[in-house]
Amino acid sequence: RGRAIFAVHTGIINAPILDFLRLVQTNPAYKAGLGEEFDKILENAAAALAEHDRQWHDGPGANEGFYIGLDQENACEGKPLPGNRLSAMGWALWYSWKVTEAEGHGNTVHRDRALALGRYIKNRLTLAPDGAYYWPYWLPLEPVEPGRSKESVSGEDTSHAGLTKALLLALAADGEVMTPDDLVHLGKTVVNGFAHRTDGILISQITGQFKLTPAYLGEPATWLPLAKSVPEVRDRIIAFYLNFRPEPSPLGIAQLLLP
Repeated sequence: RGRAIFAVHTGIINAPILDFLRLVQTNPAYKAGLGEEFDKILENAAAALAEHDRQWHDGPGANEGFYIGLDQENACEGKPLPGNRLSAMGWALWYSWKVTEAEGHGNTVHRDRALALGRYIKNRLTLAPDGAYYWPYWLPLEPVEPGRSKESVSGEDTSHAGLTKALLLALAADGEVMTPDDLVHLGKTVVNGFAHRTDGILISQITGQFKLTPAYLGEPATWLPLAKSVPEVRDRIIAFYLNFRPEPSPLGIAQLLLP
């Protein structure tokens, strides 16, 4: 389809930019030094996110919402985007809301869409009998009922799934959409799913299925925040780095250093 602007890229580029602005707001002296640049960065981020307004749809459930593919890939045209792509946008939208709220002109459209995306994703996670959440790359069109086994779910690759959970963790940090029990279920996605072994070997699908190469593993350290809810997460992820990735990427190092 020629040149395209992908929502997932808009999200993953702007989320850390907006997170930077959140950090700036905690240091008045540094913020003052930025001067008009702070507002310009925020303005540019809002403009980038607005490029996808025509892709937005409310529903299908109450207080849910999603983006569809438009003028991008044939496989996505007119369909709800995969969960990881929705999460990327929601992640950036939520941080935009946080920054603008602190500035006294909160962007409530961004807030409401981030919450709607969070509900949309959460309602399509399968709660398996082992207490873990599992989901496929393409989320179901309708909400799912709990009780299906993980073997019945074609698990999303661990790399993309790490992005799918990004919005959920961002919302959970502010007490929105995700409950403490939900975070335990996500933690069990790690220890009962792709990190069910204790020797550092991780699987490239969150369900522990062997249908993808190790290239789909991504950066497992991004799952470490869930150790606050399920402590075993830490040991499983750390074992991977100690045994198989002794020289982590810069992102991996940053995640490993976080408390």
